[in-house]
Amino acid sequence: MPVLITFLSGNTEYYSMPITHWLFGFSDAASASFGFFPWVSLETNLTYYGSDGIGTGDFSVYKMSTAGETKGQRLAQGYINSDGDGLCDYDYDSSGAFIGYDLPCEEGQVYGMTEHLTWRAPHREDGSLGLLSDHAGNTDTSLMGTIGGVSAPLASPSDPFLVNVAGYAIATSEVGDDVDFKGIPMVEHSVSLDPANTQIQGKILGAGNWVDALPGALPVYLGADIDMKVEPISNAVMYGKAKVTFHLDMRGTGSSDPVIGVDTMPVFEIHTYSEIGDEDASDFNAQVTDNMGPFGWTNFGGSVGGILLVISVVQALFYVIGIGLMAYGGLVMKDEDEESLIVEEEE
Repeated sequence: MPVLITFLSGNTEYYSMPITHWLFGFSDAASASFGFFPWVSLETNLTYYGSDGIGTGDFSVYKMSTAGETKGQRLAQGYINSDGDGLCDYDYDSSGAFIGYDLPCEEGQVYGMTEHLTWRAPHREDGSLGLLSDHAGNTDTSLMGTIGGVSAPLASPSDPFLVNVAGYAIATSEVGDDVDFKGIPMVEHSVSLDPANTQIQGKILGAGNWVDALPGALPVYLGADIDMKVEPISNAVMYGKAKVTFHLDMRGTGSSDPVIGVDTMPVFEIHTYSEIGDEDASDFNAQVTDNMGPFGWTNFGGSVGGILLVISVVQALFYVIGIGLMAYGGLVMKDEDEESLIVEEEE
């Protein structure tokens, strides 16, 4: 904790806590000293751990695209009044202008919808006296066109796309090689999130004021390495593996711009993994991959049968009819040539 804050609040420079508190709830001394709501957490349960039942607030809601090139991608996010306090924590008007905090609203009312990461929304930037983006190290806040997980469809598997990294940051993928995974052709994509440019103190503390951008209040930096595979027919992500690392600046209070790995140490990691199941991959091959191309009909619907079998039979009939017409055309041309030859001989 910075020297000025320790002097004003009477707190110590450092304090430690069990990992359970770090993840699920602890009372931030700096926020408490200045009369701000002090409870924070890295992950979210219904209540803050160790708080004797203090709720973590309203549930998050997301606006997703259901059609067009953005189908399946996230467009905006906000909250739904679900904690029983009868208040919307904040809201915007129809033009997108910020209205204020703690507004009366109905149970189940959706509010605060924004195209930005909620902790990087314009009102949060204003609350931090315009310092939040500089402190975070980036200006990438828009959710428009992002995907948030495996299976989300893309506009094109051959182009880079935006990834919402667990609500902490926005990153851009890099296109890799064409590969085969479980018998399905796919395009590899990778994401590497630089922790030096991803300071997440404002996300964890969520004070909504200048404490979010106070150097050293909670000097945590986020890094991520994500591997994905995209199926090019459905444009869906069918494989995803992510390693998210939280780095803590160990240089002391007031420090900024650390050299990752020199001035910081990793305090914990989150690993996630998801892929298309073996049975689903087999069904996909039977329904799609094995029935593609000019001779896909020869699979006769594979194990799927049904309408694909009917389509394959129809395609086969077209081939037979086409070959028959070609043969008939050849015979007609031959007869015409013979008749022409007879006429010429008679002349």
